[in-house]
Amino acid sequence: MNSNKRKHLSPLKTEKQFHHKRIQTKHRTKSHSKDNNTESSSSNIKIDDLKDKTPIELFNMKDITEKLGNSKIFCRDDEKKEILDFIRSKDKNKKTLFVSGQPGTGKTSLITEIFNTNLIDDKNYFLKFSINCLSINSIDDFYESLFKYLNDPTIYNFFNEVLDEKKQKNIIKMLQETPSQNSFQKILIILGNISFTILLDEIDFLYKKRDDFLFFSLLLIPYLTNNGMKMILISNNSDFDNEIFPKLKNRNITIKKLIFKPYTHKQLANIMTLKLESIGLLKYFSNDAIKFLSTKMNKSGDIRPVISIIKEIILNNKDKIQNNTDFKIVLSDMFEIIRKKNINLSDILSSMTTEQKIVVAAIYYVCKNSGIKFEEKLVFEKYKNIKHFTNTPTLNTEEFRDIMKTFIDVGLIESLSNFGKGRKKMTIMYKAKYSDDDLSLIFQDPIIFTLFNSNQDEEDEKIEKEGGKATF
Repeated sequence: MNSNKRKHLSPLKTEKQFHHKRIQTKHRTKSHSKDNNTESSSSNIKIDDLKDKTPIELFNMKDITEKLGNSKIFCRDDEKKEILDFIRSKDKNKKTLFVSGQPGTGKTSLITEIFNTNLIDDKNYFLKFSINCLSINSIDDFYESLFKYLNDPTIYNFFNEVLDEKKQKNIIKMLQETPSQNSFQKILIILGNISFTILLDEIDFLYKKRDDFLFFSLLLIPYLTNNGMKMILISNNSDFDNEIFPKLKNRNITIKKLIFKPYTHKQLANIMTLKLESIGLLKYFSNDAIKFLSTKMNKSGDIRPVISIIKEIILNNKDKIQNNTDFKIVLSDMFEIIRKKNINLSDILSSMTTEQKIVVAAIYYVCKNSGIKFEEKLVFEKYKNIKHFTNTPTLNTEEFRDIMKTFIDVGLIESLSNFGKGRKKMTIMYKAKYSDDDLSLIFQDPIIFTLFNSNQDEEDEKIEKEGGKATF
């Protein structure tokens, strides 16, 4: 017997057992359906009986808050169409889609929604495997998870429907082998033109590890065979494509890019209105309260803090909702809720893009030398100096000020300049609302730490010439 076989991975050890299992599954499905019909016919519950029920009577509070966060993804119709077009495309030259955008803009949620859509009749779209790169420490980890997915009885049933008997036997045999690139490549050859889409979420995490073998071994998977294999990469880092695309080009890999733009405050308000309406709780929120929340909690288009506060409001008013009390969260209520909400600086920093983090690091440096009140020009110059070491495009003045405006919105800094008076050139000043010790948390990010550490010698030399001292 081959010592490399991993029988514990396969729920069906032989082709004969496979068919037996399928027959059993069909039998159980019919029996279950029969039981369900009997139960339905004997039940006294009618649709009309549910009309006057409040949401809390139909679901518990945990279900409602979960539905609020996990309901349909709104305001992403164009992105959804582009992703579906990519998955269903027969173009064998378009094998990889790179999806980037700031955290909380719906990237993973939308693709998960697409993957979970019941399109079982669309045979070319059936095979879809997703994994978060945080769980991958080696190429073996990836193939272990992938083979576990392929050994699922549902996937075996799919193979039985779309493959002839000989290919069924061959693929079952291959799935009992040790998971590896070689064995997976053979499986892809057997599958032929059957579409198979793999999703790698948080791919930037793997790139930060600087393990080129692991990173490029994964990205080269769609090119193991010239068939329907596709891959979707998700990154929170908008600069990520600029860093790796030249390396991929050297390997003759062409990647299609899709950028999720941040939600505007109007979109956030519209999304929350639709979400609340879908779970029957919109009547407890005034339009002004939702608009105010979406404006004040709009962290670079991140929907998560908005949902978090809405969930908190629902839980805090659980008794009122259960008792169907006539109440409504109005503008003044929402203002007070947000005022009392303790926004954690670590959460704000962790939700930023690399570009925003570099600006925060620049603010940290300037505050270290100038105090809590600082000039925009100094931060911008420091930002450009840092970007010099990344070999990536630098923001223009307008784009830089958009980031500074975002920092004002989340309470990181405060503007001390009146932009409405006169047309003369003015010194634009800000005030840091967190101490430099607080801002130093940004250096917990591996990319920022490595970036600053790599050019420390040059920075120290510059400071010494200016008669100052190194601050980090």
